[in-house]
Amino acid sequence: MRKRDRARNQQSRFTSAARKAETLRKLGVSAAQVAMAPQISPLLKDKKRSLKPVLLAMHLSKDPVAKRFLDKRHSLGAWARENVCWEAIALAAGADLEHLLGATMLALREFEKTIAASHCLDVLEKRIQYAKLPGGWRDRDALDKLLGLLPMKY
Repeated sequence: MRKRDRARNQQSRFTSAARKAETLRKLGVSAAQVAMAPQISPLLKDKKRSLKPVLLAMHLSKDPVAKRFLDKRHSLGAWARENVCWEAIALAAGADLEHLLGATMLALREFEKTIAASHCLDVLEKRIQYAKLPGGWRDRDALDKLLGLLPMKY
């Protein structure tokens, strides 16, 4: 094998760990800093172990720390966005991780309200459909309480 071919083979063996280390170096964050930082990613993952809904909710946030995090994340390449932990990105953005966690939780809450409101008409339509059935007294009572015809118990 010629020298040039060997050099190409060595370049193609650029591992994922080496890419992460290079990305951390570019971000100006050490692996030790990431290890010492509070781990917020596991707290934010959903049932499918995904952070994508969290990211969507963060885009709705008006918090400056969340904005800084998103700006730093968007400045990264596609591979780095998917493979570098959020803690490293937050440290590179100069964001306080606890503040970012709180801002993200609030953004998630607002995002869930938006999703619920977008399905409200479908739910109300089904409730009316079931209230018309002979055994739909719970749905009828719920509609009466919603309209203020029956007192609500607190």
